[in-house]
Amino acid sequence: MVAFLTGGGPALQGAREYLGVLLWFSPVYIIFQSLIVLLRNDGGARRAMTALLLCSVLNIALDALFIFGFQWGMFGAGFATGIAQVSGLVVALLPRDNAKLLRQLRPRLFPPLRLMGKGLASFVMELSQGVVIFVFNAVLLRLVGELGVSSYAIIANLSLMFTSIFLGLAQGAQPLLSVAKGKADHQEFQDVLQFSKQVCLVLSLSTVLICLVIPQLLARVFISGDPEVLEMTIGGLRLYSLGFLFLGFNLIGTVALQSAAESVKAFLFAMVRGMMLLIVDLFILQHFFGTTGVWLAFPVTELMSYLWMRRNIRKEILS
Repeated sequence: MVAFLTGGGPALQGAREYLGVLLWFSPVYIIFQSLIVLLRNDGGARRAMTALLLCSVLNIALDALFIFGFQWGMFGAGFATGIAQVSGLVVALLPRDNAKLLRQLRPRLFPPLRLMGKGLASFVMELSQGVVIFVFNAVLLRLVGELGVSSYAIIANLSLMFTSIFLGLAQGAQPLLSVAKGKADHQEFQDVLQFSKQVCLVLSLSTVLICLVIPQLLARVFISGDPEVLEMTIGGLRLYSLGFLFLGFNLIGTVALQSAAESVKAFLFAMVRGMMLLIVDLFILQHFFGTTGVWLAFPVTELMSYLWMRRNIRKEILS
């Protein structure tokens, strides 16, 4: 699996070292991310933000210390991430006086199983990232070999960075949308949704503008000594980034459906958009346009998903 994702070569050993230590902290990561969601919906948005900021800042600081100071390489990077996750979890677990939901948590079997359906859309969004990476790597390996895999690795990392901005917006709006829907306050629900869309528009245009104007600067953060990889990455990023014009709106739409208790529709939309449609578009476009089609698969999918959401799901969100 690791060999396939890295395309083999020098990156394989580093990936093994990184995952070898990081997987030991995976239970902490799962608990931490789950608790953050509960905190946001339990009036603890400030605590959730503090825990996430601490985790991020500590991760960066320890990365620098372990990799450059102690010369621990990728093992140090994985260890730094694990320690940061533990620290964030400790902050999230600190008691709060105004906690309501968290104080009532009890270990039960069937209620969590029933609630799993509510989170299927979020599950699909997380799962799709890994599935899409596998498929993109397979296609690029066949088309251009390790050169394409290296370029996609850079673009995928940049994409995750920009996607996190829109995820933050959607996750921040989710508790507000849920409360408004729970109170049956249609106007408040609309106000939160419209404001989220306005912010999303600004973020979308800014993200695409950055990727179109300074792609070389972004790519050089990851690589500078291989002109072939750099050239392919710059061209690919300019095409791939067009998808960010619609990504944020699709994420907000999914969260709005979840907040409106339309779990099935949210799940279907996330499944089609995140995996099925993207993979189909990838194979069709690469057949006709080669590597260019690979980079266009993401924006075409996001555009089609956006149009589909507006036509078939918009009434459900606004009802």
